[in-house]
Amino acid sequence: MSEHPIFARFYDRMTAGTERAGLAEMRGELLRTASGRVLELGAGTGHNLEHYTDAVTELVMTEPDPHMARRLRERLAKEPGMAGNPTVVEASAEDLPFDDGSFDTVVATLVLCTVGDPQRALAEARRVLVEGGRLLYINANAFDEFGSPLVDRLSGFLWA
Repeated sequence: MSEHPIFARFYDRMTAGTERAGLAEMRGELLRTASGRVLELGAGTGHNLEHYTDAVTELVMTEPDPHMARRLRERLAKEPGMAGNPTVVEASAEDLPFDDGSFDTVVATLVLCTVGDPQRALAEARRVLVEGGRLLYINANAFDEFGSPLVDRLSGFLWA
């Protein structure tokens, strides 16, 4: 369903209830710990933007879907002054166009379940992190005993 202009157009409306039901609070709790030069994988339309703090010195947001990236750029143009002076790069999580060890923090919220090769995406995240850098993520691939999706998160994961 990605890479479709209608999906991108209605994405915020489709996710509004989940955000109000607690996902926005989880994002805020996780992202207040982000700092330094930050790379966000699969930024979508920018749900995380409001949760970054001034501890973020630079924010690079990747999004492979050109329609989502366009909506993200439009949002940034309408809401200047966001933490980290965000920029958008159209790139997939599995093939990041950045040098090794170039980010202090990598953020992946609800994105690892959408990429074709999550292990490669995690390997790329590790590659671009500085030694001791942090991967912050919220994962939607966990299921309860009834087979219903749960939001599973791990914050502050340290790459040694």
